[in-house]
Amino acid sequence: MRSCLHDPNRRHRCRRLYWQQHRQGTECARIDDIIAVDDLTQGDKFRNLADLKISDYIDASVFYDMFAQGSFGQIEAVFHEGACSDTMETNGKYMMDNNYATSVGLFQACQKRGARLLYASSAATYGGSDTFREDPAFERPLNVYGYSKLLFDQRMRRECGVDFQRSLAGKTGQVVGFRYFNVYGRANSTKAAWPVSRITSSTSFRPRGRSSCLATTAATDRAHKCAISFHR
Repeated sequence: MRSCLHDPNRRHRCRRLYWQQHRQGTECARIDDIIAVDDLTQGDKFRNLADLKISDYIDASVFYDMFAQGSFGQIEAVFHEGACSDTMETNGKYMMDNNYATSVGLFQACQKRGARLLYASSAATYGGSDTFREDPAFERPLNVYGYSKLLFDQRMRRECGVDFQRSLAGKTGQVVGFRYFNVYGRANSTKAAWPVSRITSSTSFRPRGRSSCLATTAATDRAHKCAISFHR
């Protein structure tokens, strides 16, 4: 079984995915052919890959076209954890290119190649809401980062149909979105700004239309519920 882990920014998540895939006695343990996709322009990021056993490494700048063309043979699943994850970024064009347009292209390639797509959404889609439920009524992003993630979620809802009708009918492959809460910890040392933002109250940014999108205690309690599956 061959799978791709795409993670230019979220190395701690892909490390966790990799660890889960190699736990003895689990269904995921059979995954032993993993292509890592990353951007190592910032060279010290290699440390987050050095102790992982992967079958190949592909630079993110060439991966999308190569994957769409079938250069890697049959890929069973793509774990798409890559995005601009800086919640303080104000360049909307850059954010939409990275987080929305690139994800749409990858979804289309996965459908063409028969690969499952498991991707990183974000709890930032809830923004100003005090209810963390996968329901459009509670989706109120406060910044362009949250909006870029929400827009792709909405696109997947349209592609997969209401109540998964298109997916259940076999017209689309499996798509799963995970609404992560941003945390700072191991394997995030390359993100210099995060130690500051993680201890800053998100409410302090609201007058300027920004939010650090960090989990509150209530949000953490509900984190296990914040996954969207577009194919049962």
